[in-house]
Amino acid sequence: LHRGMPGLEKVALLQQLRLLPALTGRPLPPDAAEGAATAASAALQQLLGVHASGGEGEAAAAPLLPTVVGVVLGLLAYGGSGAGPSLAVAEALNEPENLLGVMKQQQRRGASPTFDALSFLRPLMEGVVQRLPYPEDFRFDVDDDDEDEEEELRGELRNIFRKLVALDPNAGLEMIQRVLQTLPQPLSAAPFYVVEAALRLVYLFWDIGARQREAYISAGSTFPRLLEALVLHTDVAQHPHPRVLLAYYDTCTRYVALFAHTPQLPHMIAAMAGPHGLRHAEATLRSRSCYLLVKLATAVPSESAVGLLPHLLEALQDVLLAEPSATGLDTKDVARVHEVVGALAASHPPEAVATRAQALATVLQPQVALVQQMLASPELDRHWAEGGSLLAHRLKCVGSVLKAFHKAPADLRELFEATYQACLGVLPRLPQHNAVRKEGLFILHRMLDNLRERCVPQLTEQLLLLLQHAPLDELGAAAEMLMEAIRQVEAAASPLLQQCVRPFLARHAEAMAELPPVDTAPHHRSERAMRQKLLLNVIMYSAKHGCAMSLVSAFPDPESVMSMLTRVVQIALDGELERSVRRVAVDSLDQLLLAWALPSSEPPAPPAWLTAAVLRVVYEQVVPMAPALLFSGALSSDGDGLNLQSDILGVLHSLCRCRGAEAADAVAAALGRGGVPDHVTQYMLQLLQEAKVMTSKDSFRKWVLALREEQSSQQRAALRQPRQQLQQQPSPQHQQLQHQT
Repeated sequence: LHRGMPGLEKVALLQQLRLLPALTGRPLPPDAAEGAATAASAALQQLLGVHASGGEGEAAAAPLLPTVVGVVLGLLAYGGSGAGPSLAVAEALNEPENLLGVMKQQQRRGASPTFDALSFLRPLMEGVVQRLPYPEDFRFDVDDDDEDEEEELRGELRNIFRKLVALDPNAGLEMIQRVLQTLPQPLSAAPFYVVEAALRLVYLFWDIGARQREAYISAGSTFPRLLEALVLHTDVAQHPHPRVLLAYYDTCTRYVALFAHTPQLPHMIAAMAGPHGLRHAEATLRSRSCYLLVKLATAVPSESAVGLLPHLLEALQDVLLAEPSATGLDTKDVARVHEVVGALAASHPPEAVATRAQALATVLQPQVALVQQMLASPELDRHWAEGGSLLAHRLKCVGSVLKAFHKAPADLRELFEATYQACLGVLPRLPQHNAVRKEGLFILHRMLDNLRERCVPQLTEQLLLLLQHAPLDELGAAAEMLMEAIRQVEAAASPLLQQCVRPFLARHAEAMAELPPVDTAPHHRSERAMRQKLLLNVIMYSAKHGCAMSLVSAFPDPESVMSMLTRVVQIALDGELERSVRRVAVDSLDQLLLAWALPSSEPPAPPAWLTAAVLRVVYEQVVPMAPALLFSGALSSDGDGLNLQSDILGVLHSLCRCRGAEAADAVAAALGRGGVPDHVTQYMLQLLQEAKVMTSKDSFRKWVLALREEQSSQQRAALRQPRQQLQQQPSPQHQQLQHQT
């Protein structure tokens, strides 16, 4: 059926085989059910395709479609031989061209008079809901292949339900209401598979889409009342099964906005922080509870955060200060618990800042004391591996608390500075420890976010340590820190760049030297490109954010600056390199040109030799190549190539800003020597005179795209012309024209 047979022949084959009558009205033996599911799914997909073709195909397929849909729905509910038959059907239904896709098309365009797919929406939803509960004896054993198949089936069924409720929220809401009303009470003693499936349906109703969500999930409508009854007036949070609790917490977190102002919110958080959450015996539930607590904390409104923070600190006090091994939590989950505290503190309104400062101090000061105690211990040198891991964990916890804050508020500045000062002692003590370097960088990012230019001296010391001790595969992380500092504090980062750029360039040269030649395996070329981009990005960020003069300190003489500029241009012009690398090189050159050659009244002015160097490189190496760079392959359909060409235009635009008519004359002469027509040259010069570079780039792109469309139209016309000539030419010329075509 899936092969290239014409549509009408497929219908005839199905009728000849009597496949559909064989699958209706009788129970299927287990060894035949999965094959029947595959055959019925294929038949449905092919009949839908034949029906969509219209005409005779539509007329032939329409009578068979209701029957085959009925067969598929029956196989979806089949439970006689594991999940196999249902899974085969569910996977097929999730294909875009299958029944759900046709339902979506008919909802948008109107139902077909010969087959109304939407009439099967409610029966399909009913079948999904009936099949969704896990088997009664399901043990959630990851090593059991049959259970893996059942889990896969649940994923497909949830996807089908998600699509169905988006098509008809009313039908989904009625189904959820009916399921909730039939749940056995009390919920804490009900079978886990029934309650878990009901909670998942409530969770999936969110996927009706943002536009419809406002009507169905707003306060006062039916769904919030159902949810309120489920969450506020049942004991589902006391159910002993971890999968029920997971579904309950997922649902509460997704709809937290509906409970933000209710007394139940503290109880939800207390449940997640208690024996039925992050202290549960099930590791998956413990980890998920920590993750969802973070989502809850970042979603609650500020007025609710004030009351929640004390409850949370009381519930989590032992987890916040204990070693991870004593809590039963993974280190990343302990860090998430700290992140919850920081998120709630950060969302406090201005009138509650005193409460916030006190709460943060109760978490941060003990962590600082533990860090200082460990750093002072003589045992740390002997047991540096274990001690370093514990210190790295403390750094991660501190950084997680402070993650929600960007610029440190005035009331917290003193606390933050004292906290960071203690943490900055860890990296100098154990720079050889991998986790210490990693979490040390995490702390540096947080410190930069919070303290900005006030932390530049400390940041400089830490970055120099990282550049000295980090292995070459961590050089990228150190460079990211350097670029982030330049981006955030701009010219204030000049002292940092002056001290760090030379060590960075030395380590970068090591990194490039250890790579094999360019013409080796693809992964080596990719690694080389990534490392080239690293250097170019540091140059570009420095020039773009007011630190271009600090770059010069890395080079001992004008010749080395000239060598660096030439290397940037070589990368930009190298057609063998990845376009992404070339674009960064072009951007770097553009920013250096503006920083070192654009006249400015603001001190410090670049020395004359520096301005001359960058202008010389652009005039001698970029401008003569303008015809090839701007127009070579311009009419191809390569989007990346067009972006690169518009970036080159940006460099020429910057040159004209710096040197005015002199630069425009040089560009015009180069275009003329390259054979560019006069009217095109004049248009290019017009673009280079635009006040904004983005206007020039956008106009250039539109112009090239218009040329491409014109060229495509001409090619299509040229292909049509020989066919028209063939009809008019006398017979002796027929073969020759056919050959030319």
